[in-house]
Amino acid sequence: MPFQFLISRRFWPYFTVQTLGAFNDNFYRNALILLAAFHFAADDTRMAAWLIAACSALFILPFFLFSATAGRLADTLDKARLIRWLKWSELLIMLAAALGFWLMNLWLLLIVLFCMGSQSAFFGPVKYAILPVLLPKDSLLKGNAWVEGATFIAILTGTLIGGWLMLSAYGREVVSVGCVLVSALGLWASYRIPSTVIENAPQALRYNILADTFSTLTAGLREAALRPHMLAVAWFWALGTAYVANLPLFAKSMLAGGSDAVPLLLATFTIGVAVGSGLCVWIQRGQLSLRTVWPGAALIAAGATDFAFTSMHLGESLPVRLLVDLFLIAMGAGLYVVPHYSLLQHRSSKGERGRQLAASNILNALCMVGMSVLGGALLHHGLNVAYTLALLGALTPVWLFFVQKPLLPS
Repeated sequence: MPFQFLISRRFWPYFTVQTLGAFNDNFYRNALILLAAFHFAADDTRMAAWLIAACSALFILPFFLFSATAGRLADTLDKARLIRWLKWSELLIMLAAALGFWLMNLWLLLIVLFCMGSQSAFFGPVKYAILPVLLPKDSLLKGNAWVEGATFIAILTGTLIGGWLMLSAYGREVVSVGCVLVSALGLWASYRIPSTVIENAPQALRYNILADTFSTLTAGLREAALRPHMLAVAWFWALGTAYVANLPLFAKSMLAGGSDAVPLLLATFTIGVAVGSGLCVWIQRGQLSLRTVWPGAALIAAGATDFAFTSMHLGESLPVRLLVDLFLIAMGAGLYVVPHYSLLQHRSSKGERGRQLAASNILNALCMVGMSVLGGALLHHGLNVAYTLALLGALTPVWLFFVQKPLLPS
């Protein structure tokens, strides 16, 4: 039974910590974005756009700055203890957020957002490095399926609930309490994660952050057994970020319902990723292989192509066919990414797993920024948002062919 695995002693504390962390990141970030747009820059559209862009940049910048250091710590400390330290830091950061909301101090709230991004950057390598330690090989695929599906659901619910609560009566107070409570619950769960064996001797931290980031990334990409998985996972996050970020723009510019359709579009995409992740486990029966990767990429491309055709004939209501296309794209993404994540963790070196997964996180951040720039350039040059999303989705098999070529049978 799948739920027996979910509540197993070695998995549920980790799963709870990871899911609540993803929820809290997006809960706080979207609450801050709406507060910035509707209060700090209520009468200045350019200022609102600048603040929203600044929020995104402040959250993602720490992944470039601190992922390499985070990988070293994950390799040289008890991973469960490191997670507990990081959850304590999250609680302190959320207390600072509550103070920022109470004082209505924008600069403090932006500093808190940077600190949240930093905490997430330090958590990234250890959260994936500990999974092969907690789970046997035949459960790794199942564990990753639960994590990826739940992460997207947490991102969606955190984004929607954070925005909804911030715009409600006593929004700042309710959001403040919510951030602190979610952090406290995650901290409690972190103390239930079993301790792990330290896999490497302590290493001196490097103070040249940019050089350390570059060397970590290049070292990871030089590993022939890991490079295809790293590149494939990076495409997943870049594509997922492009869809989640641009679906509201699609609804505003191409659907008569406008903003009313946004929650349904985002929910359809999120549920699709979760279903695809679960379907991957069912098809592969827990075996680590790339069996579902190409079918997943084909589903993404087919759904994206039909998404463009359907968008040519939009009427007054949101067509079911469009939702089906979006669901197929997301389900294909789940089938595509779970095997790559599982094999990336399994094939990484035991004593260097944290740094190798840190390299993957750095690459993910680079590709998310690159995809945002590419999408913005396509939109700027006249390609509408539906065709932009369709083109990016249709390129998935092309990307997969080039990055997975070393893993294909000769």
